[in-house]
Amino acid sequence: MKQQKNKPMMVEPRSFELLSLQAGKQPIFKNIKHAVKNSEKGIKVIPIHGILTKNSEAFDDILGMTSYEKIREEIEEALIDEEVETIILDIDSPGGEVNGLFDLSDFIYEARALKKIVAIAVGTGITYEQLTGDLTGVNYSSIRAGLIEFRRRCGMLQHNIMVYQFCRPVWDRWLELAILSGELDIGEKGAKEAKEVKWIAQGFDWVDPLKDQQAQQMAVRNGFKSRSEVVSELGYDIEEIDQEIAEDQRRASSLGLSFDSDVTTNQEII
Repeated sequence: MKQQKNKPMMVEPRSFELLSLQAGKQPIFKNIKHAVKNSEKGIKVIPIHGILTKNSEAFDDILGMTSYEKIREEIEEALIDEEVETIILDIDSPGGEVNGLFDLSDFIYEARALKKIVAIAVGTGITYEQLTGDLTGVNYSSIRAGLIEFRRRCGMLQHNIMVYQFCRPVWDRWLELAILSGELDIGEKGAKEAKEVKWIAQGFDWVDPLKDQQAQQMAVRNGFKSRSEVVSELGYDIEEIDQEIAEDQRRASSLGLSFDSDVTTNQEII
């Protein structure tokens, strides 16, 4: 969050630098890539582009900015227009002024009771349901299809950015300094092995636990997947899981208990 002209602003650092207000320069945010057209009958498209501000100013169109005041006015016009059935918010903005944002959000939420209002969320890499929290008309197949694509994107960000660009360099540097300072005495071979770290990102809950667990079980039994891979997808370490299972079984055996999960006593293949 940045502050400019005594106004708190929620703006990406890159966009904040472009503003250059402190240097007395005028920002140019003229957005020419959008050509919003209400081509479909019964649909009103409201563009929300550029830096967001509370009140409309004379040069907003030139600078490519959008005010909460203007957004509200256009939504109000669409609400009273009998030909408009659906309002689409075409959002392409890095953020903006905090003051007025929550009032607009409350207004849009209440306006949804009068007409259907949807937001284009593809540019943010998330689904419409995740952006709005609106699960109206969503079924198992549609939400699962959307979540698969979203989770694939999250996996890419977790491993290609967080792990390779942050976690690994930090670990390598820490290990190097620990060895040089004498805090770790593991030798050259030990240092090489210590660098081989398996990073496990946070897992995701299943949409339908029963169906998904059955599918994972079939994949493991048919040799398409390993138990390690299944456990890693859940965000856990297979070594810790196996240690816990072994400890549970030893404790159950010492107490004379028997469970279906005890593979040493239950030899039946389900």
